[in-house]
Parts: sequence; structure tokens; C-alpha cells
Amino acid sequence: MKDGIPVITQSMVSSFVNCPREVYYGNVLGLRPRLTSRPLTRGTWVHALLEERANGGDWRAKHQELIEEARMKTFEEEADDLALECENIMLSYEWLYQDDKYTPIKAELTVERPIFNGQALYRGRIDLIVQDENGDVWLLDHKTHARLPDWRYRELAFQNYSYLWACRKAPQYLELGLPQPRGFIYDYCRTDSIKTPTLTTKNKISRVIKPTATTLPVFERWLRDMGMMTTIQGADFLSIEDEDELAYVQNFLLELEERDYSDIFRRDVMEFSKEQSRRQLKSFLTSAKRMLQYNWDDADCIERNLSACSGYMCNYKDLTISDLIHGDSSIEQKTRYVSTSDPLDYYPNQKKDKKK
Repeated sequence: MKDGIPVITQSMVSSFVNCPREVYYGNVLGLRPRLTSRPLTRGTWVHALLEERANGGDWRAKHQELIEEARMKTFEEEADDLALECENIMLSYEWLYQDDKYTPIKAELTVERPIFNGQALYRGRIDLIVQDENGDVWLLDHKTHARLPDWRYRELAFQNYSYLWACRKAPQYLELGLPQPRGFIYDYCRTDSIKTPTLTTKNKISRVIKPTATTLPVFERWLRDMGMMTTIQGADFLSIEDEDELAYVQNFLLELEERDYSDIFRRDVMEFSKEQSRRQLKSFLTSAKRMLQYNWDDADCIERNLSACSGYMCNYKDLTISDLIHGDSSIEQKTRYVSTSDPLDYYPNQKKDKKK
């Protein structure tokens, strides 16, 4: 709520369409899991580094802060493994997009627009606003996935169009003085896909990792750490005595330079015709109105989607089961969850940086 007016987000509406009970726990009660899973931790970690980079800051310094924070909360070995994966992602991302045609303009912008004649307020948080070489503005959203989704998954989503719709009237966007966004970009990164090479017991480079399982900057960093590569006046030199090993590394590097990395990093650029935009808006408004008019007073009457409640994406399986079997999940709510009144605060138990 804001000034007595209900606040809705695209995530709330999407969740409602999928499973009303998820909205009940996550938004009506404002519950969030106290302990986040590794995929969520990884996603927020990478997101924080990308935000730091977009703001012109030093993502490596931010990375060190997150490492120390993670070591305080979990086993050092687990924290270091996660840190290495996130560093591999950022090294690769920075190298791949070193000549990026999209220039960051504004990161983490929250936009709001009244909806239903002021009876509710739509709120969205844009990861990044970018501008291309032609001056066109785009909204960009970072996404980490273990498996990159089919483009239709996002084409059908509420997020892209509702953000574009909000920017037409949102004062937070209009005060930037930018043209209206041309479209939406999903900036994908596939997790657990960039491996660090290892040595065998005979001090040879393991042949287990193929060029498709790592990236050029990650492999070159490892070579330097192992003393197999040095840089002199900007030029890289290999320092490997074994001729077979040298030839293997040279061929490996060549394959990494020439390979296509779209299996790890992908950007889906989306534009919408007026007709498609109108259809998307009508669908979104219909679902949003149904959610606002839903009767949340009797918890036993709130519908549950069997597939959603039993799937790995559900954050409230234990609450659903307890409420169904015992009629009460208050103990689980107190011990396993924290609460928030901000629908965009997905991880209230995580430390927040103070905005400057």
C-alpha cells in the first residue's frame, strides 16, 4: 500500500495468474524465505556486480565486499566456490561486451504509474536504461538462468510491456528527459557454464574441460595464475616448455577466440507493434483487476495450483502443506520467513547498500 492505495507489480500479477496462493503468502502476508537458495544468491550477487559496473564503479571491489559478507554467513569453501563462479561470469561478460553498443544511462530506476483511474498504483524496477549508437533508448533487464529460456517465454511475459507502458507516464522516467524507450532487452547469462581449468596429477592441463565449457578471459587468467602466461608491454606470451602442451594451449586459445558464446550470453531485443502492445495491455489489466478484486479474507478459499505448488520454483511449499493439513502455518512463518511491505523487496533478509 502507498497512501492507502494498493501497489501492484508485474511480478505480482504474473504470480497471481500462475498461483493465487503464492500472492497470498508473498504479497498479502508479505513473506519472504529467510534463507535463500544458491541460485537466488548467485543471481543477486551477479546482479549487484552488473549494477556496480553500470554505475561506473569498480565491480571487483564490490565483489570482494560480497565475498567477505558470504564468508560470514556460510562455509568459506562454499562462499569461495560461489565467488569464483560469479567472477568468471563477470570477467567473461566484460570481455564479451567490451565494445558494447549500449551505453548505460541509469541503473535501478523505480517507476510508478496510477492504474484503474487511481484505484491502484503500478510499480516496477528497471534494472538498466541504456542508449544505443543511434540514440534510441532501451530498457534492459539482467537474467541469470541455469538454462537459457526459449524466446517465447519472455515474449508472453507481462514484464517487458508493462515497464514500457509505465514509462509513458511515470514521473521518475520522464524527469530523465529521455525519449520514450524503443523496446526491451533481456540480458541473459547462463550460470554454472564457465569452468576453470585444472591440472592432472602429472602437472598437465586436464583435457576434461573443452573450449565450450569456459571462456577466453577465464582461461587466460588461469594460465597467468599457473605461471604459463605473462604479459609484457601489452603483449601476451606463453611460457610452456613441453611442445605438445604448448600446441594444445595455442589451439585451445584459438578456439576460444573464434567460438560463439551465445550459448552462455544472449540478448533478446524485443519491440512491439501498437496492435501487440494493445493486446498485451488488455491481458495485463484483466489479470490485474481480477487480482485486486480477489477475496483474500478466507485463506482456505484461496486457490492453489498443484503444478506450481509442487514445482521447484515455489518458495512456499511448507506453508501450503501446513495450512492444508493443520490449518495453521504460523510456526513456519516465524521461523523460516521474514516479512516486508515492499512488493519489490524480494530479499529483505539480505544486506542493503545505502544509496548515495
